[in-house]
Amino acid sequence: MKCKQKHFPVAIKCITKKGLVKTQNLLGKEIKILKELTELHHENVVALLDCKESQDCVNLVMEVSVNIIFYNDG
Repeated sequence: MKCKQKHFPVAIKCITKKGLVKTQNLLGKEIKILKELTELHHENVVALLDCKESQDCVNLVMEVSVNIIFYNDG
């Protein structure tokens, strides 16, 4: 998938809300940690670009590693 605003590939981690009641606090912590790591701008850290919530799931929009792109493109 490509980011519509800046036209670069992104990865989307979809987390379904079904059964998430018990671990919703953990999801909030994960998102907070990902945001903090993103601020480091380190080459070995995949950045969290956005977080979107729908009725059924939470979507974490993340950058894609250049190494993965080259591997998949052959």
